[in-house]
Amino acid sequence: MEDCTVRGGVSAQQGAHVRGERVEVTGTQFNGVSVGTGASVELVGSRVHGNGRSGVSCNGGKGVHLLECEISNNGWGPDEKGVGVECCSGENRLVSCRVEGNRHGVGALGDSEANFKFRMEGCSVSSNRAFGILVRCRKKDAVVEILKNECKSNTAVGILVAEAFAGRGVIIEGNKCELNGGKGILVEMLLGKRDDTLFLKNNSDIDNDQLGEAEMFEIASEMGGTQLAVLTHPLSHM
Repeated sequence: MEDCTVRGGVSAQQGAHVRGERVEVTGTQFNGVSVGTGASVELVGSRVHGNGRSGVSCNGGKGVHLLECEISNNGWGPDEKGVGVECCSGENRLVSCRVEGNRHGVGALGDSEANFKFRMEGCSVSSNRAFGILVRCRKKDAVVEILKNECKSNTAVGILVAEAFAGRGVIIEGNKCELNGGKGILVEMLLGKRDDTLFLKNNSDIDNDQLGEAEMFEIASEMGGTQLAVLTHPLSHM
């Protein structure tokens, strides 16, 4: 697909691969883009906005790749569900995207699928009703990288690590969290359950309502055995 507007949503299922450039997806009460069993979607320079549930949702699919896309004002349907970009399976990449004004921002939710991979780099996540970025991964082979993003003016936490159960690691590096309603970065790891590896490096926490640094140091001091929390140049506050 190129240079077109889709009203009613895009659904990729049963191994399909959908690629779109300069596509607008809007006006459905459900997900704007749904990626299901064995399917994948790649969008470049596209806009997904004004959909009732999630803007882009990958659940059971091979993954989504978004480059220089705008994902905005999704999740405002009557059931009050929806995330700007929701990745629950496969290999996912978001690069230089803008995610703003959604009910929730971005979810890296590798709870059940094996070999879950998520990389988000150089994106702007702003003015979402709840969290900016949520990381929740229970699979030990998950790999999550949150790199050089700006999380600004979200109503709740800028970046929330709910459960960092990733044997190969969750890396949160070089992000700027500013003017969020909650903490810039909040880590809520459940200790003593699995092998946890969390790297926090060179992130900045600027004028958020609450500071998250205390929780991070507490986690670092309490972890033992095979669990590891590494804070290299932890949050700077301005």
